[in-house]
Amino acid sequence: MAELRANLEALGGGLTVLHGPARRLVPELAAQIGANAVYANHDYEPAAIDRDAAVERDLREQGRAFHTFKDQCVFEKNEVLTQAGKPFSVFTPYKNAWLARAADPFHLKACPVEPYRERFEPAPTAPMPTLQEMGFEPTNLMSLKLPTGESGARRLFEDFIGRMDDYRDRRDFPAVQGPSYLSVHLRFGTISIRELARAAMARTSEGAATWLSELIWRDFYFQILWHHPRVVDHAFKPEYDALVFPDRDDLFAAWCQGRTGYPLVDAAMRQINASGYMHNRLRLVERVMKCGVIGDAQVAPEPDQGALHRHAAPGRRRPGVVALRRGIEDTPAPYAIRWRRKRITPPMSG
Repeated sequence: MAELRANLEALGGGLTVLHGPARRLVPELAAQIGANAVYANHDYEPAAIDRDAAVERDLREQGRAFHTFKDQCVFEKNEVLTQAGKPFSVFTPYKNAWLARAADPFHLKACPVEPYRERFEPAPTAPMPTLQEMGFEPTNLMSLKLPTGESGARRLFEDFIGRMDDYRDRRDFPAVQGPSYLSVHLRFGTISIRELARAAMARTSEGAATWLSELIWRDFYFQILWHHPRVVDHAFKPEYDALVFPDRDDLFAAWCQGRTGYPLVDAAMRQINASGYMHNRLRLVERVMKCGVIGDAQVAPEPDQGALHRHAAPGRRRPGVVALRRGIEDTPAPYAIRWRRKRITPPMSG
């Protein structure tokens, strides 16, 4: 936020940062500054949709307009559908339709800001809320020197460009620098999904094509969440809700704390507990461990039920996939086939 504010001030604008319920603070701020309209970007989670609807109602009562636009994905809602006009439920056909639509460069082009900089209005000078005021406690994250903000995202992306062509092979090995490490930045908008997709589509390597597929997965899950909001707390396939899991708190706690006795599994959990990050392939391993070995199906445990939910960096999970066990429910392929195709060995098979 501090970096964004500085960038906007350099363009002649500013940024007011408030901490509290958006459904209350946004209408209050609009009234305070006498805004005619409020502009925001689409969100797709049911709670966020409800929040935005409440904001819109309050603004309308004030006589103010509320406009929202697509931003955090390339294609949203009904923009990529089957030939029958239905949402896709399997990724590969969705990906093919996505690529066909993205062949038009209009969908990935950048929108320049400079021509409109004279329209910026300086924001009233006000101190930014401190981390302590927002309820955060000091951790070791500062010592990890994680690249944050737009400049941090830019450094990560520039570093990844030189490794993108090798992504297909290197991503399978957690001990090497294979992934882009940009997922949190995509989640919080410190880098543009369209810029990343443009860069991937401009290359012809298998690595770039594989990474582009990972970006398309984001859009796929956004449309799953939009069309099937039940996946927030239910299985994608309704029949999976009938599966019975023991839900043992002691095993779940051991999994969260990295005490299962499986070295790879425990190393992955210790990684996320220490850094807020877990390698993509290790997240797949953790899903199998949680569902296939522990037999746990907790969806939204309370904060004191596991270190995972306290230490995970916000936005790590894909949209619409709240429980780790849901990561492969929107594909018809059985577990074993998925694991062999991904060339990942489940932790219990040696």
